[in-house]
Amino acid sequence: MRRALAWIIGTALVATTVAIIIVWPLAPAHTHPDKAVLGWLLIQCVILFAGLVCERIHYKAIESGTPGQGWETSSERFIDPETGKPVAVWYHPASGERRYVALPPG
Repeated sequence: MRRALAWIIGTALVATTVAIIIVWPLAPAHTHPDKAVLGWLLIQCVILFAGLVCERIHYKAIESGTPGQGWETSSERFIDPETGKPVAVWYHPASGERRYVALPPG
């Protein structure tokens, strides 16, 4: 839900910024928005989208099956806030990689 809201706000910021850039040369000089406003909008767009991209890379999707050979389950368990399902954490001792696997109900 929050991710979708962030994408909506980000898209609105980008659309506003693009509209200002397109309309700027067409508008009379006395109605031009302050360049600081345009800069602020551009910075906000970059920050928001950078955060969304980093969040997508950092937080991995929950898998449905065990990862395979060489993986060990940890004692770490939690309830996924988006799906409400219990999740187990698996890790690969050689690489240190972690994977999140949905636990069967019950």
